[in-house]
Amino acid sequence: MRVLTFITSFAGLGSASLEAQISEEYVRLSRRLDKLIVVTERGKIEENIEIYKTHPIHIPKIYGLTKILLFSLAPLRRRKQIDCVYVRTFSPPELMALWTSRKLAGLPTVLLIAGTWLFEPKTIKNIIFRWILRRAVVASDRVILYSPHILKDVKRYASNLNENKIRYIHNAVDINRFKPREEPSDKNLLYVGRVNEKKGVGDLIHALSSLAQRFPSAKLLIIGSDPTGGAYIKQVKELAYKLGVDKNIIFVGSVPNREMPSYYQKASVFLFASHGGEGIPRSILEAMACGVPVVATEIAGIPEAVKEGVTGFLVSPRNPQSIAEKTATILGNQDLRAELGRNARQMIEKEFSWEKMISRIVAVFKEVTTSKTVAGKKETTR
Repeated sequence: MRVLTFITSFAGLGSASLEAQISEEYVRLSRRLDKLIVVTERGKIEENIEIYKTHPIHIPKIYGLTKILLFSLAPLRRRKQIDCVYVRTFSPPELMALWTSRKLAGLPTVLLIAGTWLFEPKTIKNIIFRWILRRAVVASDRVILYSPHILKDVKRYASNLNENKIRYIHNAVDINRFKPREEPSDKNLLYVGRVNEKKGVGDLIHALSSLAQRFPSAKLLIIGSDPTGGAYIKQVKELAYKLGVDKNIIFVGSVPNREMPSYYQKASVFLFASHGGEGIPRSILEAMACGVPVVATEIAGIPEAVKEGVTGFLVSPRNPQSIAEKTATILGNQDLRAELGRNARQMIEKEFSWEKMISRIVAVFKEVTTSKTVAGKKETTR
């Protein structure tokens, strides 16, 4: 089977971007296919992957339009050489490319919607994004979601999604690269992700302020970049200083993906306080694969992985006190921490490994390429 997909930069594990994780997924996916063609601006050939490079014009306002055009043309030019189009990174160029693939070339299409954060807040730009998403879900023969828990959020932006086309496949992690070490460092808390208000980083600072009263040596490591260019981190540092926990926080910045296992392995508890828009965050799965219990907000698909009292604890969004209390419960009981960590690792091995995810995605590709009367095909003629 020959599949065409997209990514802005086909990056190796030396990159700190989300694209490094997706690129790793593509490498594994390619091993199960006859050929995987990756449409990208930057990248090199690896294993069974063919790189199809595009060269959009890097001028503000023009860049996005030229990228949409070039991404959309790629499957049309290769339509005789591919069996299926797979969109895994769902910004407008990829979504428009999926639409043109189905409408103009009649190619089978699969869309994976990993979360909904891209479509907020309600700006003019994001309203256009939502409009494009609605066109794409109609043009998709199958839509993959990580969990039924995120269906409600997706339908807020794409109410025209035909649920018969949905296939649920969990996000996944490399269980051989992310694995436990024998003794995690004491009182080390960890957050990995974008550093902004929507991710609840401010809530983590408030939680640490309560937690430090009982565990004054507790340290919170924050790994990730600030989409505002540093303005939000400055705001968070001021908050930490005001609350008297600035010495308990280490802003690590971006870390190459290949170095991430060592950070998880040193953590006692992984914290994730996002306010919404998630699927099943890979950072949570990576932490669990390393045997780290998780305290996270009960949103989107997170409850699929974080089971209350089994692999960690769930809290309501914007509730720093609950985060502090649940974290204190884990830190104060070494046996409980070890049990939650073991359970977390076992769950990842059972339900969230690459092997399971990739085989299920390939099965969806086969489903759309072997069946011409797919659930969504009638929709595409509307």
